[in-house]
Amino acid sequence: MQQGPIRTDWPGLLLSLALQVPFVAWLVWIPWAKIDEWAWCFVMLGPLELVRLLVLSSLARVFGENDDPTQAVKLFAARAWLLIAIFAAIMIVLAIAGLGLEKTIAVVSGSSFRAVVLIPVAALVIQNAADLHFFRGDVRIQAARLNAMASDAGTWFFLAFLTIPCAIAVLFGLALYFVPGSNVPEWLVRRVGSAFAIGVLLYPAAYYAGKALILSQVFTARFALTGQRVLGASWIAFLKSNREETVSAEQRDIAWRRAAMKQGAE
Repeated sequence: MQQGPIRTDWPGLLLSLALQVPFVAWLVWIPWAKIDEWAWCFVMLGPLELVRLLVLSSLARVFGENDDPTQAVKLFAARAWLLIAIFAAIMIVLAIAGLGLEKTIAVVSGSSFRAVVLIPVAALVIQNAADLHFFRGDVRIQAARLNAMASDAGTWFFLAFLTIPCAIAVLFGLALYFVPGSNVPEWLVRRVGSAFAIGVLLYPAAYYAGKALILSQVFTARFALTGQRVLGASWIAFLKSNREETVSAEQRDIAWRRAAMKQGAE
């Protein structure tokens, strides 16, 4: 069969972004409405995102290894439930060891825990369940997209939790060192401090908004044509260890994704 024209999958792109809007809006609302729950949110962001990354990576592997979409969905569901059960068991054991049984029960039954932990987990489950239930496309195209999404999600996590915070901390430390003895106006110092505080409060929302934009690019015509992900540039690989190995692996993945997208469209 002759390959049709390569176009952006607008329904898939808009749906991918729309699914993240309520979650991002909730993260914007929390700092101003319930600052105590925001503290919980900031603490839980890292562990929760690690679970999301593991789920996405597992989903990418399952679709990459199975040509039958029904079998892929069943296998992923089994792996996802096992992963969630293991993670929940580890968190409960750590909580009981650190807080004791009574305090752990009090925390789990509190409103902050329900708002900050259960809402994101429910959003994760609903999103993946909807994706799997309504999936009727080509397994090869889905595998290529998920492969790129998992890689970009991991890179974004690395940048957002390590590289960017370290750079901001260095700049902030230099500012604290030089500003007190300089002639910088006090009003400017206050405004910069206020902007920094607002940035910290909105960081979780900015993280997920940026992630949504990055992952949605797998539905674009550019990705279908090239197989290249957003955060696959060599200069980003330079920030990680084993740069040559990382770049070489990325080139292989690009070729595989491009071939999968082409075969799926034929």
